[in-house]
Amino acid sequence: MIKVAISTLSQNVRTPTGLLSWFVQFAKLSARLRPGLNCRFIASRETRAYFEEHVAGVKTDIVGWDSSHPLRRLFSEHFLVGRHLRRHNYNALLVANAGTAPIYLPRSIKLLQCVYGLQQSAAKDIRLRSRIYRNLLFARTVRRADCIVVNSEYSRAQLHAEPRPTPHFAENEVHNARPGIRVVAYRRQR
Repeated sequence: MIKVAISTLSQNVRTPTGLLSWFVQFAKLSARLRPGLNCRFIASRETRAYFEEHVAGVKTDIVGWDSSHPLRRLFSEHFLVGRHLRRHNYNALLVANAGTAPIYLPRSIKLLQCVYGLQQSAAKDIRLRSRIYRNLLFARTVRRADCIVVNSEYSRAQLHAEPRPTPHFAENEVHNARPGIRVVAYRRQR
């Protein structure tokens, strides 16, 4: 049994971005494709109710705060999550955010980093402090990631990643799961 945490702390139910529904779809798909995969959401108390309503039998761990409390969320994401994963013997962490992995994440825990756009390069579209934060952590995140998941050829090319199916989600399984949406996992070159 592989225990995977899906961090949802970058989201909140009051201002959804569409990523919450992606997390729900991922949980349903992973349960169907890989019964030996134990996916659990890392969520705030507020977000837990959303997942319980949308995914039958969902498992959630409450760890800190979500993006409705920005500074607390950063503390939760960068320091509390890694401790929680180590303490509860997780094998992997899936993070889908602006490309910023936790500062503290034990090496024994594999990092599956989703990068759905390179927001830090959109200088005029985001606040200066957000741009600085993302730029400081993005290169470190890419180096630390065991697997990078992208949803566009553009992002893949920007990251200089070679397409390679992961052992847990082969490209054709994910591609065929939802016609018209191409989500491919790329393993970073080592």
